[in-house]
Amino acid sequence: MTPNISTDKGAWKLGKGGGYIYQRIEALILEHIHAGRLKPGEPLPSYPWLSRALGVADKTVRQAYESLERQGVLEIRQGKGTFVATAKPSAGAGDRTNVLAILPPRMPFEEVDAPLFWAGARAVQTAACERRVETLFLVSGRDLSAPGSPEALADRRRYDGLIALCEVPEIFISRVSALSFPLVLLGASAPATPAEHADALLLDTTTAARELTYKLIGLGHRKLGFLREARSRFSTDAEAGYRHALGSAGIAARPSWIASVNRDLGETGAGGAAALLSEELSGVVCASEGLAVALAEGAVRRGLRIPEDLSVAAVVHGEHALIPLAGGARLEGVGWNWLEAGRRAVGRIQERLTGEPVTPVREAAPLRMLEGTSLAAPRL
Repeated sequence: MTPNISTDKGAWKLGKGGGYIYQRIEALILEHIHAGRLKPGEPLPSYPWLSRALGVADKTVRQAYESLERQGVLEIRQGKGTFVATAKPSAGAGDRTNVLAILPPRMPFEEVDAPLFWAGARAVQTAACERRVETLFLVSGRDLSAPGSPEALADRRRYDGLIALCEVPEIFISRVSALSFPLVLLGASAPATPAEHADALLLDTTTAARELTYKLIGLGHRKLGFLREARSRFSTDAEAGYRHALGSAGIAARPSWIASVNRDLGETGAGGAAALLSEELSGVVCASEGLAVALAEGAVRRGLRIPEDLSVAAVVHGEHALIPLAGGARLEGVGWNWLEAGRRAVGRIQERLTGEPVTPVREAAPLRMLEGTSLAAPRL
């Protein structure tokens, strides 16, 4: 039988590694628990004893114990001491995470300005609620690339893991990862190689646009246009998918079939849509639902019917139900299964909190189809 190590100084040595001291103490305690040297119900050393053994302040040991108590690993009994929790958390168990932080690069208050952020935020909050995990938003004016910023945000006294929505600086990702802090990137881009403690769940706009274009080609369309937003990474990725599908079908995309408009869809938006409609196209793939709505309005003003005269499809960035288009049609498109993406993100944080080795992943967020009535075979 393995003796209890609560008073064995040889068992309490901090190895070299990154992160705050209290995080390294947490890792050492978890190592003893997983190795069976500390069993459920057994006591841990007192704050003064362990602080002397490790050469750290009492408050640092207390911080580590309190953090593990919030995670359900330890039980602090008033006047009696600290003990290993009697119900050991299972791998991926929802009770291991008490608080999960959501980090926007900036806080957009209008949904129309940031459909991706709000769709992702709601999905993460819903998934966290299913697992009985609290969430909080980190709203800060600080530069995420600035020295000390990652360390300030990776503060386990307030939360146990971090989901970064949309895009954050690569240097921030690497610094937080070096702190061994659970981090999931849910958004448009991430480093080519995931950091050691960061997972990437990315929105694959290229595949979404490619699938839409293939669907139109399958219906018999050969004159297909593409409407994109100027200076937009998502539009650039979507255009790549559109071109890939046309190329695979042996269709050469003419320059006049692709129009670029400003985000506000002002004069340039109307002009871009009008230019495409002048090409006598039978279908158009749009890089966002807003562009599809603008295109459909322009088409109806010209007397075209949707989908009889023009099929309209879009990469849907938000989480909306089928969007109405001018003329009574409903938008068809490909977007993301946000709830499933949120579940994957929260689950990945919880996997990392079990203390078991976890291999970083880089995967695409799951897609979902919007089946409306805005696509039809072209008239011959």
